[in-house]
Amino acid sequence: MRTTLVRGLVFLSVVAAGAALETTPAQGAGALTPMLQLHARTTARDGGVFQTSTANAPFVPGTPVTLSATAGSTRPVEMTLCGGGVGGDRPIPDLLKQNSFVWKVTLIPVKQVEGRMTFDLEWARYQADSPARPMAQGMLTLTLLEGQRQVIDLAHGAAGSSRCGAESTVIEVGAAVREEPKLAAAILQYDLWLTHQAPGGVKHVRHFTGMGRQGGEIAFAFVPLRFQVQARVPNRAAYDVITSVQGTLRGRLGEDGRIALTVDTTRRDGLGPRGEGAVGDAGNSGVKRLEVAQSEAVEIELPATGGSSSIPVDAAAGAPAPSAARPPAIDGVTVGDGRIRVDAAQFFAGHRTSLVLQVREVR
Repeated sequence: MRTTLVRGLVFLSVVAAGAALETTPAQGAGALTPMLQLHARTTARDGGVFQTSTANAPFVPGTPVTLSATAGSTRPVEMTLCGGGVGGDRPIPDLLKQNSFVWKVTLIPVKQVEGRMTFDLEWARYQADSPARPMAQGMLTLTLLEGQRQVIDLAHGAAGSSRCGAESTVIEVGAAVREEPKLAAAILQYDLWLTHQAPGGVKHVRHFTGMGRQGGEIAFAFVPLRFQVQARVPNRAAYDVITSVQGTLRGRLGEDGRIALTVDTTRRDGLGPRGEGAVGDAGNSGVKRLEVAQSEAVEIELPATGGSSSIPVDAAAGAPAPSAARPPAIDGVTVGDGRIRVDAAQFFAGHRTSLVLQVREVR
């Protein structure tokens, strides 16, 4: 994905030349503290979430931290999952006197690069009905982006005499960021335009507006763009190439008023009958990190996806037999062997698709 700075509000017709600008999210975004998390989530027997709890620890490369999670504190000998929580390191025998299940998790931060936290992980699960040794354990290395979590264990509990409504407990580790307190409550507004310029000058524009607390993730999606596929054989059903764009935005306000942005975008190009969704498609994803002034417009070009998509042609329309000669490709479209195929790169040759983004603090 290519990034261009756009001056003023004329970006829908003119793109000013400018250098691509990429930074890590922490630059200019105030005093952020990367954190590792231990999260326990217990589901209910009748559906939904029964209870959750989270512990946080600073991400300091080379400095291990040990956390614990517990479940089944109401009647430990009955091996239920009701009650419990997460906290610091305590002796396992002491925890098993008060809980049915105990997890000991040691996190060893390794490095943080472009918002990705890499750490080593050692964990073990102990149970009150077999306290002498771990009932499950593991070691692994993970790399997570802010907001991502990874499941490391799952335990099922009994109902017990109290008819505990907890069904199972999932233990996860995650990556997070602790915000600068004086900026944590700031609200950011995002204006995002999806623009598509065809070789003949036809332009399609979609607009998205979102608002949320700075540092939070905002999901976006646009109504798909549709491009007619020229009929290759008479009396066939009509087909479109369908382009969908969606993703997430995360902005952080710096003390100097500038905003560090992370834009995670997925573009998918697929083929489908006219009036319906894509049946077969291919996708590209990418993450851009950049720093902008408030209300400064930035353009991110989205290249066409690689590869091709194909679907069976309408059988009722008299498709040629599989042995029929395949017509030559025109604009990346071929019909043959009972299928219609579109090569995305050829079909979109000369087209230009991009996102234009503005973000500002709302007061």
